[in-house]
Amino acid sequence: MEIEMLFEIIIPITTVFVIGLIGYFTIRYNKKQHERTAMMDVFHMLVNSDHKYAEESIRDAYRENRLMNLHHIVDAYKEFAVIIERNYDQIGILMHEKLIPDKSYYITFGHSTVISYRILYDELKNIRIQGQPFFRMHFHNLAVDCLHYWYDKGLQDKHSIADPKTNMPISKDFFGEKIKP
Repeated sequence: MEIEMLFEIIIPITTVFVIGLIGYFTIRYNKKQHERTAMMDVFHMLVNSDHKYAEESIRDAYRENRLMNLHHIVDAYKEFAVIIERNYDQIGILMHEKLIPDKSYYITFGHSTVISYRILYDELKNIRIQGQPFFRMHFHNLAVDCLHYWYDKGLQDKHSIADPKTNMPISKDFFGEKIKP
């Protein structure tokens, strides 16, 4: 009689424990799968031929002083700038919403994010000053986060993030603070 009563207590408790354990690992697996999928989407966006060509074009123009004219991007490069700004701004939104694993992004794409933002920094800053204070805010915040991550983890020592024109390191304070709406 006591054994039957013991089984009546142990079996439900064990069942609940096993179901909870299965649920925990299922949720954990789904989260990892979601992070892999999100990183693949980001990867496809940033290695897309349009994006890569746009980054190479503005980088070359920036190095050769052909990108800007009186603090504005030359018409020939505006379309490239829009592609880059839009893509990184969208990624910044996804990062803000915690839909992309930040550490993986910072390590994989942080360098190119910061370099692209540095190249477009003057134009974006001018647009904000001229009355659109939140223009490409997520791109700005993403670049700030990437730069801080690189410095905080010592990655800057191994692979310098430098201005493509002057080859001077981009300091942790260069972009200023994150923009808050």
